[in-house]
Amino acid sequence: MARHVDEALHPDQSVVKARRKLLDEQRMRYRRAIEAYGENRRLQSEISSFHDPLVGEFRRLH
Repeated sequence: MARHVDEALHPDQSVVKARRKLLDEQRMRYRRAIEAYGENRRLQSEISSFHDPLVGEFRRLH
């Protein structure tokens, strides 16, 4: 109940909080995207560092 009264008395505060929350969510999405990209690059480099003899044999035959 006190929260509704507080927001009614200070509407700018709730706007500031809402804006801050949106910015925080945006930052977290951006950070997760960067982390996922880095993880994918790391995994791709690990996968590509292994030599698969069957791939070479397949290419030689075709």
